[in-house]
Amino acid sequence: MKKILCFLLILPLTSCLEIDVDKDESSDKDFENIFITLGEISYVSDDKTYANYVVDVEEINDDIMEDGTVIAYLERPASEDTPQRWSQFPQYCLNCESAYGTIPSFVYFSYGKGVIRVSLRSESDISDATKWLKGKKIKLTIIE
Repeated sequence: MKKILCFLLILPLTSCLEIDVDKDESSDKDFENIFITLGEISYVSDDKTYANYVVDVEEINDDIMEDGTVIAYLERPASEDTPQRWSQFPQYCLNCESAYGTIPSFVYFSYGKGVIRVSLRSESDISDATKWLKGKKIKLTIIE
C-alpha cells in the first residue's frame, strides 16, 4: 500500500520533467522594446495614498490594443554585488523603510492606446516611493 501511495504522489511530479511546446501562429509575432525614464510625477491624490506617472507611447496603437500586449519591467541597476536586471511589474514592498516609518507600498503598470501609467498605492503615504521612482528606467516590451 505504501508503494502505491508513493507512486501516486510521485506520478504528477514526473509530468513536470518534460515540457513539449507546440509552436502556433502567435509565437511568430514581432515585438519591440522601448526604454523610458520616469520624470516628474503626473498626479498625487490629496491624501497622498495614490499617485501615478503617465507617459505617452505612440507605439501602443489599435493593433496592439486588439491583438497584442505590453509587458513592463523596472530596472534594477548593477551594483558591486549584483548585475543589472529587470523586474516585472507589479512591484510590492511589504516592509519598505521610509521617512514615515515602515510602509507597505504597491507599484503597478497599466496601458491604453498611446499611453502607459505607472501607479503607486500605499496605506498611508507614497511620497518616498515617488521620489524613489523618479529617474528609474522602465523597459516596455510591446508584442504585436
